[in-house]
Amino acid sequence: MKIRKASIKDIETIQSLEYELYQETKEIHDPTFNPDWAKSEETAEKYRTWMEEGVYIAFICEEDKEPIGILVGGIKEAKHRVNITWGKIDHLFVKKEFRNKGIGTQLLKNFEKWAKQNGANREIVYTHTVNHSARKLYQREGFEESEIIFEKKL
Repeated sequence: MKIRKASIKDIETIQSLEYELYQETKEIHDPTFNPDWAKSEETAEKYRTWMEEGVYIAFICEEDKEPIGILVGGIKEAKHRVNITWGKIDHLFVKKEFRNKGIGTQLLKNFEKWAKQNGANREIVYTHTVNHSARKLYQREGFEESEIIFEKKL
């Protein structure tokens, strides 16, 4: 297993893994998720811009050169809070057959190191309330619940 920093050349790989994440999210947690958005040109352009600006990073985990996991995140100043700069995790995904082997933990540790080096003093991540395995991972890694989002159909 090897974890490496992604480059602009990896955007298609990032999108492919995010497609799997969104597909799983749609099937298990939220039927409103649109997996096709992950593979859109808009998404590719977003990643290009973020990587060029240097405020976002992606880590790819590979097994025998095959991508099996990803973490995408960036630095975000919490302007509504005093002296808080977040390392914000946007996506963390490990293929099903490679879960519970410490890959998610290693991706989180790589991101945490990068976030600290880039000025973050807190980390945040959002997940679905019914995604118990993700919640368990984050809590095990020292994250605490701090906000709850309410959603209402209209």
